[in-house]
Amino acid sequence: MTHILSGRGARTLVMALMAGAMLAGCARNADRVTFNGVFYKQKSKAASKDNRELFVVTVPRVNRGYDGALAAGAYEGKRYCVQNFGTSEIEWYRSPLAPRGTVQPDGNKLTFTGKCVLW
Repeated sequence: MTHILSGRGARTLVMALMAGAMLAGCARNADRVTFNGVFYKQKSKAASKDNRELFVVTVPRVNRGYDGALAAGAYEGKRYCVQNFGTSEIEWYRSPLAPRGTVQPDGNKLTFTGKCVLW
């Protein structure tokens, strides 16, 4: 019985698979949104199951840049409202748009709260 992939064929297949995986990883990095040149892993979620209009945004790694973390928080709030309700209008309760220094980090993360404004 002969093996279809042996020796040189197997190496070629492995190299092709590795190259494809590397290219796929590059594509994901190219789609990342950065703020002041830094990628933050900001997240948003509904504040309660009963009212999804209310949401919470968390931005970790504030030590990478306070201003970038604020921008990431504002972006994530807009993204949440657009994705869930088709609107980018937000009534912020704890706002990333507040004057600089008024929002203090909790450890190494910032937390913002708001409500998507529906028509």
